Amino acid sequence: MAPLPPPLQSYIVAVTPALRLLLLGAVWSAALVPLLVVLFFFSTPAIRRKPIFIMNVFTVSMGIIIGIINTKLYVTQILNPGEEVQLKTLVAYIGMILLMPVIMDCILAYRLLAVYPRRTTSNLLLVIIFAPIVLFKAARLANLIVFLVTFSKDILQGSHGPSAIPDFQRLWDHAPLYGRMDLSGH
Repeated sequence: MAPLPPPLQSYIVAVTPALRLLLLGAVWSAALVPLLVVLFFFSTPAIRRKPIFIMNVFTVSMGIIIGIINTKLYVTQILNPGEEVQLKTLVAYIGMILLMPVIMDCILAYRLLAVYPRRTTSNLLLVIIFAPIVLFKAARLANLIVFLVTFSKDILQGSHGPSAIPDFQRLWDHAPLYGRMDLSGH
């Protein structure tokens, strides 16, 4: 087999990280579609009115929406490598990704109410259990809002000019590894 021409080799090297993320995102979000179907198929109308069911449907739906945006972003990057990312789409995508853990934590906190129901648990114990959770959620949400406002202002208003996305990538590359996944393949 003859070697590939250099321009094609360069293109393959350039799109490989986006292709990996596209495949990973597509598989993860595709797995959520049958989960959503199963949620509705095996639930009764009474269960569908319960808050936990509504929260589960919301999170699965958000996961599917994130997968669709992920697919759009990476397909665009692969097919048109020179085309700039739509910045509003990027901010919405990052916002949803960063908000999902907060939402999932809220669902877990709600489930704690099943273990420690208000009617059978003392007020003191409820405060001991839920005060730190509420405070951490509020701090996490405030941190997320400050980040998204600053990030979107920097990107959408161009205070860093065209370097905002590479600046963010450099920041991400130097973030502690325990807080992120390295999907670059290196």
